[in-house]
Amino acid sequence: MKSIFKNTTQFTILYFTVLFIDIFLKEIERFFYLRMFTKASVLLLLMVYFYYSRQGVFRFRDKLFLSGLVVFMIGDFFLTLYQTMEFYILGMILFIIGKLIYTARFSNQNDFSTKKLIPFFVIIFFYIVFITVMVYDNLGDFFIPVLIYLFASMILALFTYLRKDVVNNISFLIVLLGVISSVFSDSITVLQSFYDQDFGYHQYTIMFFYGLFQYLVVIGITKEELISNEIKPHL
Repeated sequence: MKSIFKNTTQFTILYFTVLFIDIFLKEIERFFYLRMFTKASVLLLLMVYFYYSRQGVFRFRDKLFLSGLVVFMIGDFFLTLYQTMEFYILGMILFIIGKLIYTARFSNQNDFSTKKLIPFFVIIFFYIVFITVMVYDNLGDFFIPVLIYLFASMILALFTYLRKDVVNNISFLIVLLGVISSVFSDSITVLQSFYDQDFGYHQYTIMFFYGLFQYLVVIGITKEELISNEIKPHL
């Protein structure tokens, strides 16, 4: 069994098998408690894979990232009980914290051009405005929490983008694709919750893009190499 976590191809097959089983069980009410197990297993598999990829040697940044995975896993538990409003809010808060932990993990001391970031900030602005306009009439007391949630997603995307030319291209691109998948998952979640309950085949797409997000981020980090020894991360 241990060999599966040391072989990326075998692990990928196992991971997506569990992910698709979890997605299948999501809409079958009588399997609710079984799904609690499969949903937790998705992130537990990533934790084990990440552990073996580091061969037991953990820097602070590795521990920070693992703490983010744990926060997301706990958030998953509460969001599974979304019918209870308090659990839904707590799950959302934990996801925001998880995104901020990932953001801290991706931070670095490399100088960046403000000019290059202007297009990125324009995209962030129009994205948040677009989603907010779509759901505004139904937000009610959730207006501020949803804005914070979207903002945390965009901050994570920003710091992911700032890894460019700091880490090797393969790590940068894989993590970036993962965070883009997260944006898809977050957007569908918000639109399904506050705009159209049947939006975007949410029964399948939210968890698929979320699972893809976590998988790509983990794989990308395991392939991470700093381009220059002169560029040192904060943590």
